[in-house]
Amino acid sequence: MRIAFFHNGGDLYGASRSLLRLASALRCDGHAALAFLPKPGPLSSALRKAGVEVEDSLGLRVLHRADFRFARMLPFSCGIPSSVRRCHAVLRRFRPDLVHSNTGTVLTGALSAKILRTPHLWHVRDMFDEFGVLWKVWGRWILASSARVLCVSRAVAAQFDAFPGAEAKIRILNNGFPPEEFAVPPEGWTPSASALRRRWGTREEECAIGILGRIKLGRKGHETLVRAAKALLDRGASNFRVIVLGATFPGNEEHETRLRRLTGDLALGDRIVFAGEMDDPRPAYAALDIVVLASARPEPFGGVVIEAMAMGKPVVGTAFGGTVEQIADGVSGFLVPPSDPDAMADALARLLADPPLRARMGAAGKKRFEERFAFAGMYRRLLEFYAEALGRAPGALPDSECRSASTLSSS
Repeated sequence: MRIAFFHNGGDLYGASRSLLRLASALRCDGHAALAFLPKPGPLSSALRKAGVEVEDSLGLRVLHRADFRFARMLPFSCGIPSSVRRCHAVLRRFRPDLVHSNTGTVLTGALSAKILRTPHLWHVRDMFDEFGVLWKVWGRWILASSARVLCVSRAVAAQFDAFPGAEAKIRILNNGFPPEEFAVPPEGWTPSASALRRRWGTREEECAIGILGRIKLGRKGHETLVRAAKALLDRGASNFRVIVLGATFPGNEEHETRLRRLTGDLALGDRIVFAGEMDDPRPAYAALDIVVLASARPEPFGGVVIEAMAMGKPVVGTAFGGTVEQIADGVSGFLVPPSDPDAMADALARLLADPPLRARMGAAGKKRFEERFAFAGMYRRLLEFYAEALGRAPGALPDSECRSASTLSSS
């Protein structure tokens, strides 16, 4: 089987890591894979290392949030024909059996598949709440131009509920993560975790509360966690330190500046540690006691939650989007209302005061990960959906042992 992927970025964050896992497993099974990316980046190198052909200099058009208005759609649309033409020339040579658009924000894959008369599959990892009235057009186009629409969570799938015929095409496919990625190394996690805690200035008796990912105020909720830290201090809790792991997108550096300013305005001092990015976050997870997903907008299916669960850490997440499908509230962590520092402080206070509770929730999260979010099951379902899109009988694409496509140490 020959699969052509279209993707919207060149970094190695959540959706990109998912693509790398999928393409690597397909290559391991002997299938051919080609990936179209908008620009070179770490993902290009990692895919090529896995034996995937990469095209990252063809000017692939990606729909960004700034384009979510009719006034911006005209210039965006004007670039589509040339993008399709350049990609089409490569696709004719590659001769794919299936085109897999790995995001709902790249149009070229669907158009190219239509020209080639090749089955097309959308893999929607996006929340389109900011599309407004444009979603009525975009959502119908996604359904009309695809044999199947894979959604990473029920929350993502629910966006299509109002469209006729959606039920026949929508399939839920949670992102899967190989348990092998999170196996304890021979030397254990203690040396690297202890070194990180020393670097962060976290004392042995303190809890390290971590928030991982891009810093974007008003969306990722870092400011809510900072205000929750202030609320905890005002209540007399002092046995913690908040670790901010991640950076801004290029051009958005003002978000980190404003977050640092808020930290200063609240007199939090070194209680908030800006630790920067890490190519391999596993030692950081090992060093943390609690992980927070503070998003102020619904997440489709946050990879941070699954990675934290796989590492046996309790998670406090905001109660909407795909997060409610990941965290078992009161069992593997806590769900709190978005943008509510006091509610977040309440959940964190319970975990700070009760080490056995942290241990129980961490163990429950790890079990939940292994039972529901391991890569093997997701990959098996993906092959079933490929068979559906190709009009083949269930099981026509055999399962395999190629499921250990580690991505966390790729760079």
